[in-house]
Amino acid sequence: MTSEDSDVQMFWSGEPTIAGPVQASDFIIPAVVVMGGNALFFLFCQWKKDNSYIDAYWGPTFMLPALGLIIARYFDDSKVNPGARCWLVFALVTIWATRLCYHILKRHRDEDFRYKEFRANWMEAGGGYCGYLWRAFVYVFMLQGLFSLICNSAALYV
Repeated sequence: MTSEDSDVQMFWSGEPTIAGPVQASDFIIPAVVVMGGNALFFLFCQWKKDNSYIDAYWGPTFMLPALGLIIARYFDDSKVNPGARCWLVFALVTIWATRLCYHILKRHRDEDFRYKEFRANWMEAGGGYCGYLWRAFVYVFMLQGLFSLICNSAALYV
């Protein structure tokens, strides 16, 4: 077997990957990281009075839960340490997430018109500023966190 063959085998041996033990923390960690991060980012956006920063945070919501799982795998002796395939997927997701975040942030000038419309409509819909706050939290920040977890689910469990 040549070194080239062993490199290929490290990523694909032709055999299915043996599934490790699945624990609840494998699902809870990404959910807590994404939803907790989005909740904290909600506070930041309200402080800046600009909800469109959440668009730039879309990329990191893919990278941070994967990092959380990698860290958890190193600290839990019952789990297998991340292999080359896990690190490769994490590196690619991190490159994409960083590029996306940078690209959106460098074009950011002020709050996007959609978020301005949301703010105006939700304040009129009832509850005033408090009505706007809970709607923005649920419909923008938590919903984006849910969509991030759904879209990212394949990369999280490599």
